[in-house]
Amino acid sequence: MGKLAQYDRLLETIYAASLEPDRWPDVLEAVCEGVNGDVYHLQAWDDELGVDRLGIISCGKEEALASYQGYFGGMDPRRTEFRNGLPGPVTACHHYLDDDFVRGSEFFRDYLVPHCGRYSATVPLFSAHGVRAQLDVVRASDHGPFSAAELSYLRWLAPHLRLACRFMFELQSREAQQQLGQSMLDYSNLGVFGLAASRKIVQANRQGVAFLAARDCLQELAGHLHAVDPRQDAALGLALQAAVSRRVMSCSETTSCSGHGSAYLTIVPIMAGAQAPALAVPSAVVLCLVAKRGGHRLATARQLMEFFGLSPAEARLARSLAHGDCLDAFAEGQGIQRCTARTQLQHALRKTRTNDQKELIRLVLSLPAVR
Repeated sequence: MGKLAQYDRLLETIYAASLEPDRWPDVLEAVCEGVNGDVYHLQAWDDELGVDRLGIISCGKEEALASYQGYFGGMDPRRTEFRNGLPGPVTACHHYLDDDFVRGSEFFRDYLVPHCGRYSATVPLFSAHGVRAQLDVVRASDHGPFSAAELSYLRWLAPHLRLACRFMFELQSREAQQQLGQSMLDYSNLGVFGLAASRKIVQANRQGVAFLAARDCLQELAGHLHAVDPRQDAALGLALQAAVSRRVMSCSETTSCSGHGSAYLTIVPIMAGAQAPALAVPSAVVLCLVAKRGGHRLATARQLMEFFGLSPAEARLARSLAHGDCLDAFAEGQGIQRCTARTQLQHALRKTRTNDQKELIRLVLSLPAVR
């Protein structure tokens, strides 16, 4: 196959990957080979959350990616700066980071050199919604810095990589917003807010807007959701932080400033589907479900099934425990063996992401009950 035919084939696969993200590893492997690189890393760094939302790296370098996500990503000196959202030129680290810097850099010394290599070339791709995407190609020190011809090859590919990645980003963002809208319809009998990690209100249903208009428990400040009471607002912030960082459902409560009733808030992380590409970055990361409640009714079995995907038997068990029944009493009442009830409990703990029976009961008691 001639060189021009190889280029055409590579461009075809680049644009195909924008629609079929599973094809990116093959594309990036070909790009990496074209400049004699050892490791590629296609990243989309979220400045707000401090994580790489894309994380496509060479096969066998999964441990390196975990280290990058867990610690080193936040100090990466190669991260491209974008001006007015526009990417800069293709760069090579040896052009602006000298040997003295590399020797003194924790990022190079403890991450890049041992895991990937000494020399790095970076193709900035796009910046949008707090996410900066770039392709890094790295090779070992014994291969030397990237040559002018190799950097020219990356410059030739850069516009195509940018267009394909940006198209994938926009496509998946639209799909994520559709999923968010569907999620809000699923909870249409509650006040629902789609929130970013910063508390920014991305979307609200009619009941949610009514809560804000009343301003007795919740309020909107500069486009962000807050409780009226400062102490309860701090608790809301902690609940949101827990849902975002640990990806677990959390709950909070606000009391009306007029003294009439309370609002119970349940914060549900928005989970990407199993087949969703990692670049699907809706600005909303959690749903905040709000309901006024004056009594102590428990969430219905149907609610538990909808919220957590519990089976009918698991939902009945969770409600029974929240009512104060023990596991043996539930098993006897249902006419099942205790080991069966224990299995149902373990499934309920896993689906609700709670650690033990006490935490499960606390979660069920805190959910807004709607009938």
